[in-house]
Amino acid sequence: MTENTAHVLLLVPSLNRLYSYKIPAMFVDTAVPGARVKVPVRRSLREGYILEISSGGPGDAVHRKLREIKEVLPIPPLPPGMIAFLKWMSNYYVAPLGQVFQTAIPDFLARGPIQAKYYEFQAMPDVPVRSDKAMQILTHLREVGSEPQHVLRVLFPSSDSSIRTLLRKGLIKVVYKEAEMQDHGQVLQDMPDGVGIVLNPEQEAAVEQVTPLIGREFKAFLLHGVTGSGKTEVYLNLVTRALKAGKTALVLVPEIALTPQMAGSFKARLHDQVAVMHSALTRSQRADIWFRALTGSVRVILGVRSAIFVPLQDLGIIVVDEEHENTYKQEHGFRYNARDGAIVRGMHEGCPVVLGSATPSLDSFNNAATGKYVYLSLPERVSSRPMPEVQFVDLRFQGEAARNSLISPALEDAIAQVIARREQAILFLNRKGFAPFLLCKDCGQSVQCPHCSISMTLHHHPPRMVCHYCDYMTDIPQACPSCGSMDLVNVGVGLEKVVEELEQRFPDIRLARLDADTASTKRLGAILNAFAKGELDVVIGTQILAKGHDFPGVTLVAVLLAELSMGLPDFRAAERTFSLITQVAGRAGRGDKPGRVIVQTYQPEHYVLKYAAAHDYTGFAVVENGLRKQRGYPPFVHLSVVWFSGRDPVATRELAVSAANIMRSMAKKDLRVLGPVKATIFKAREHYRFQLLLKSDSRKAMNEALWAMHNTVGRGHHGVNVEIDVDPMSLL
Repeated sequence: MTENTAHVLLLVPSLNRLYSYKIPAMFVDTAVPGARVKVPVRRSLREGYILEISSGGPGDAVHRKLREIKEVLPIPPLPPGMIAFLKWMSNYYVAPLGQVFQTAIPDFLARGPIQAKYYEFQAMPDVPVRSDKAMQILTHLREVGSEPQHVLRVLFPSSDSSIRTLLRKGLIKVVYKEAEMQDHGQVLQDMPDGVGIVLNPEQEAAVEQVTPLIGREFKAFLLHGVTGSGKTEVYLNLVTRALKAGKTALVLVPEIALTPQMAGSFKARLHDQVAVMHSALTRSQRADIWFRALTGSVRVILGVRSAIFVPLQDLGIIVVDEEHENTYKQEHGFRYNARDGAIVRGMHEGCPVVLGSATPSLDSFNNAATGKYVYLSLPERVSSRPMPEVQFVDLRFQGEAARNSLISPALEDAIAQVIARREQAILFLNRKGFAPFLLCKDCGQSVQCPHCSISMTLHHHPPRMVCHYCDYMTDIPQACPSCGSMDLVNVGVGLEKVVEELEQRFPDIRLARLDADTASTKRLGAILNAFAKGELDVVIGTQILAKGHDFPGVTLVAVLLAELSMGLPDFRAAERTFSLITQVAGRAGRGDKPGRVIVQTYQPEHYVLKYAAAHDYTGFAVVENGLRKQRGYPPFVHLSVVWFSGRDPVATRELAVSAANIMRSMAKKDLRVLGPVKATIFKAREHYRFQLLLKSDSRKAMNEALWAMHNTVGRGHHGVNVEIDVDPMSLL
């Protein structure tokens, strides 16, 4: 008689090995790869996942010593493709399997069934409670029996004191129940349902190339479509066809700013088959969506990067919108890239993957050029609408006024025309706050964050100094912290200052600011809805505005300081600048009226700005690829960074040197280990930072060196933290 052995990954983040257990006869049908089980560990039971099954006879000495699985939990097993995908993620990104599973599986679910706090009716009082609100709550609970805490707070705002009164009198009680499955959408814009929309020939050709592979075969496609070319309609058609074929679909967007409009399009067409997953959800809400996908009660997931781990069954297609965005890369802990993960998950699930962008990453563009991806093109806007006209304003010739203002005379005139014609404008400045920093005119020092080696940003609404790296805040100093001088001056221009200036020049302007400080989930939806309905004349914001929004009323887009990100010490700076300018310019002229773009700059002759103004992605890619190849950067070499951070700079550097020596000892000719050197931002959150840079023509050689270092150093020790970043998006 043959007895099977289960190889189980315990849900412990640091583990990178499997533990073997006997499968009792009672579990022979349910203890399969992907099953959630309880197993004995010393004197307690721990939960884990079966990742592999092997056969062994009862006479096997090793097998006889194994302990048995105690329970198979009543949860559908993870799909086989999902297990293979998570194993790949662990190996590729040099991360323990336990850490990968911790990221992939909502921790709320890992602790057991999803529980929610309810208030349950007990009795009506002999004498009415004095508080009218308390009586309203009690009457409501008598009618419904019980209500979740979060629902009761929505129905009866500011009711906590009334609830405490009812609890104290014994009229209601707290109970914990398994949470009901809920639809966790966002505030959606009013969107047409898409019925009767006819695809143009280019859209139809793209859809027809992908459709035969849905749910049947993996192939990667790069959908390169200019802004306004109708990429979303291609996605919707492909997802609809997947559903008709009995399959599910996964659609990734780069961040929460894009989910309201995209979710509106998908929900209008597909209704309750769509679940929206983003970072503003609670842990229980994310676990809810994860579990609904596993059980098959939701068919389409639309979400940010973490949605790549949602265990959809029978996956038919994966779509990655705005694939060039660096927000698909997790920048701390387990540093995975959801875009690249989507390609590998598609391989393991056997389904096509569509990467879409108006400005594809050079990595994806080169994969298409070499035949790894199929190139699909949408070269024109829908209904043959023209691309917007681009005008440069050279700030070098704007005189003294340009030193303290980013509203040039040409831009002021253009905004006045837009307001007079009852049209709309978007102003883009990728810099929060009122001014980048406060400078002392006597000693020349700026006001520094006490926890990081960077200057703090001046804000006026509310008045404060803010570190945009660690979020430390303090009052605006009246004197220089370094020398005590009272002669402090604002240097540079931030969003708040531009808003203040616009309101002074146009007293009746209907204006909203959109950046990370104002873009909470509810506020973001309100601003976008108001702009879509024509209730705002101008929205001014950071890169949140550059990402996929479709506002037909926008006829003017202005980039206030185009070169702001080009001077960063990062090899992707030019690519990122080109993408931002092209994307934000593409918000203009998407309706019936032509669009106009004003680009304010001190470097109008720069190749990045010239190609962006001409809407010439291919020209930019050729030039930038030449520079990358010459300098030895991706996509022509493989790159990894190892980060070391600790409160003691000496100990931190010593560990970095030790790690470098480990990798150099096994380094082959095609692997270069550079450093350690101080990070660009040397001190952050009271921790000193060093980095090692690895370059190689061989992915295998780099991976072996990183694993050798990891197996010795791990995630750090003695107060020094170590993080491995494979395929980094930034070196800052």
